[in-house]
Amino acid sequence: MDPTAVPPRAAGGAPLQARLEEMARSRVLGPIVEQLTQGLSADTIALTVAVGLCIAVIPIIGVTTALSFLAAWALRLNQPIIQTINWTSYPLQLLMIVPFIRLGERIFHAPRMSFSLDELIAMAKSDPLGTLTALGATFGHAALAWLLCAPIIVGTVYLAMRPVVKALAERLRTARAARDEKRISSG
Repeated sequence: MDPTAVPPRAAGGAPLQARLEEMARSRVLGPIVEQLTQGLSADTIALTVAVGLCIAVIPIIGVTTALSFLAAWALRLNQPIIQTINWTSYPLQLLMIVPFIRLGERIFHAPRMSFSLDELIAMAKSDPLGTLTALGATFGHAALAWLLCAPIIVGTVYLAMRPVVKALAERLRTARAARDEKRISSG
């Protein structure tokens, strides 16, 4: 089995887990594998994934693409990988907004806002500027909570991804060597 090959699309009735795994392979793992086969180091890829995921969960909608671009440019990370991580992590960003708001409330001893994620999204869609004005301090607290968590997020993801990416790189090298050897012996 070729580790760089993307599996065929899951059937329409396939379980959600199979479709999510397929999406992860094609949209996330695919660009990473492509970069590994082009000589990007495993450490750089792990750092790119860590920084990209950290930025992707910032509790402020609409800033992640620009922040990912700037971080990749400033740290000389891989733009396609960081943007892929950013774009595929949007659901995670939505899930993390309320926890960052709650953490910000605790850090700053601010009164607890009572709203659901659905209510927050509805408010933002109907009146973005009014929502920003009404919840500016809340989002400021959430952003500072994220900023305090950012080094932990980057460090944890980097340390978790580094051995995975190194193992994938070794697997790709082995597969490529076997293919090249097979080509030479059959040619």
